Amino acid sequence: MWNLSEEQQMIQKTVRDWASAKLAPRAEQYEHDKVFDVELYKEFATLGFPGIRYPEELGGGGGNILDMCIWVKELARVLPGFAISASVACGLGAKMLGYGNEEQKQKYLIPTVEGTMIGAFGLTEPNAGSDATNLQTRAVKDGDEWVLNGAKTFITNGIVADYILVSAKTGPGKTEIGIFIVPQGTPGLHAAPIDKNCWFSSDTALLTLENCRIPADHLIGEPAGGLKLLTKNLNEGRVTYAAHCYGIAEGCFDGALEYVHQREAFGQKVADFQNTQFKLAEMKMKLDLAWTYIMRAAAEVQENPDAGLTASICKNYAAQISEELAREARHLLGGYGCMNEYAVGRLARDVFVAEVGEGSREINYRVIWKSLTQKFK
Repeated sequence: MWNLSEEQQMIQKTVRDWASAKLAPRAEQYEHDKVFDVELYKEFATLGFPGIRYPEELGGGGGNILDMCIWVKELARVLPGFAISASVACGLGAKMLGYGNEEQKQKYLIPTVEGTMIGAFGLTEPNAGSDATNLQTRAVKDGDEWVLNGAKTFITNGIVADYILVSAKTGPGKTEIGIFIVPQGTPGLHAAPIDKNCWFSSDTALLTLENCRIPADHLIGEPAGGLKLLTKNLNEGRVTYAAHCYGIAEGCFDGALEYVHQREAFGQKVADFQNTQFKLAEMKMKLDLAWTYIMRAAAEVQENPDAGLTASICKNYAAQISEELAREARHLLGGYGCMNEYAVGRLARDVFVAEVGEGSREINYRVIWKSLTQKFK
């Protein structure tokens, strides 16, 4: 259970080699230019990895959650911004398209699985972050159309996506939420880049919808069934995001380990100091524990999509160790840990988002606590 299969080892090697050859040499330039390279993503997609999690009948690879975790973490250990845009392009939104009708699958899901289309998911709002039931965006039926009004923020791929799956309230009830396919370029949909200090190589946008009209058949499932679609995919998203956090931690560890074997101080390699050795040994322990739990969580959520306790522990722990290892790696590099010349500095810059993505630390603690107290109710 705790070893990768031969096929998974091949996934890891192929993506690592691709990231080293194609992504690493351009990483700092992407960060400087603040762009997500869509064409490079589509080149990556030709390897088949974005669709690996989807059934073969939809053009996917018929793989499992761990397969996706592997390629996500391999990209994140080189360039987290690119990795998050790549995973969102074919992730939660596309998974919800799997619950759509045949026409929606043919028009949007299959091209996404193949990598010729890029998806985005619009859930978070300026006044409703982790509370998915407190949406201000509204969808009103008008004849054979839906009219959407509202705003979404922190939307990965919001500008470059071919379509955005927008969550909106469809009635007065707190859980009456629908998921709508809004193609890029729809009149009334406006996307503006957000000025941020991390994930520079990822596209993050503020979306506004002003009397945005879409055909009635752009609703996925039932008008009030969106919350169920969200919860069905939530735990898988947390596990794959944990792999993203792990990738950052692994990249920082690898960078620090290489640096201390090159750098000399007081007449010897920094790696020869016992303090350095013990610190890196501790970092390795945390890395291996995190990856072991990711493998466990991937297996449990694969078998039971409602395994919320495991998914939340997995996400929170991976986020925690990514912050810890990034801090320690920068410390081992000294002043060079702040320089763009070394990947550790770039990776550490992105690590803060680990604590807030896919449910904040506190939201996941809440899930864990609810599970702990279930038998007392």
